[in-house]
Amino acid sequence: MTQPLPVLDVLNTLITVNNYIMAATSARIPPLIRDDPAYAATAQDFSNWQEDVWESYYMGLIDAQILAQAREIDEYFKKGIAERRIIHKVFYGDGDVTPTVVSTCDEVAGEISRGQPLVGTLEQAAKSIADVDKEKIKELTATADRLNKQFDDDEQKITDGAFKITGDIVATVIDVGVQTAIDEDPIAPLVKGVTQVGKDVISEIALSTEAHQTLAELTKVWAELDKETAAYAQMMMVFEKLDNVVKLQSATLTALSGLVGDWSTVVAACDKDAWSSGGEAALREWAERMNRVNFAAATQIIQADTLLDPAAA
Repeated sequence: MTQPLPVLDVLNTLITVNNYIMAATSARIPPLIRDDPAYAATAQDFSNWQEDVWESYYMGLIDAQILAQAREIDEYFKKGIAERRIIHKVFYGDGDVTPTVVSTCDEVAGEISRGQPLVGTLEQAAKSIADVDKEKIKELTATADRLNKQFDDDEQKITDGAFKITGDIVATVIDVGVQTAIDEDPIAPLVKGVTQVGKDVISEIALSTEAHQTLAELTKVWAELDKETAAYAQMMMVFEKLDNVVKLQSATLTALSGLVGDWSTVVAACDKDAWSSGGEAALREWAERMNRVNFAAATQIIQADTLLDPAAA
């Protein structure tokens, strides 16, 4: 085995999935729809789905499987335990023929697919909103699109250079919301969350001056919306987030599929033939590198008064 096992590919795929799932699970249905008896059950189903998806992904896949297995394998090697049989067993449940990470990816995909039927009902709810100011919707959409592009520039991925940092590497997935007077919940205008990488848990994302200025513009546009138009705009943002998660060819499901392929490559290092021809050494390096990375989730609420002077933010 001459090729190193995938570390950056696995970690950056997790960042991609994190960003989309966090955005989808932070989306809020506006009170105009949520409090309507005709859609109350759907709103509750949507909320339950959000909790289930996040728990399945973040706690079930990242914490309990991927990072836990890397940590366990790294500990075995550091204790001088390097038996192929023992390392191989870490990747599998008792009696299983499929690696547990692969099975868990399938479970996460299954949880995600439960959200597909909700989309049609929510779209019907959005169409029930009357007296929408379409020109304001266009202005809001254009501003949010510009913000998403700027946040893409502010997003970080894990690179080989990050592993030169002394100590742990922390990838913090941050959902940025804009607090408004329209709803008790902040509006999350991004189609995905934003990840930043550092030595410690990051509680506040570092934004460019341009992104701060666009956030200020977005806050101003929201403040000018009437109740019906604001509710419709919020629903449109919900749909955009869901499209990136629940559609069959969504960015989220595509990334999960890629993760399955990369993880299968890692597990293959434990095969009898691969183990003695470089698999052990490759897996030792892989586990040490993987064990240095932690994932954290934080929510940053951007208050309108902090946006008045971008240079001071």
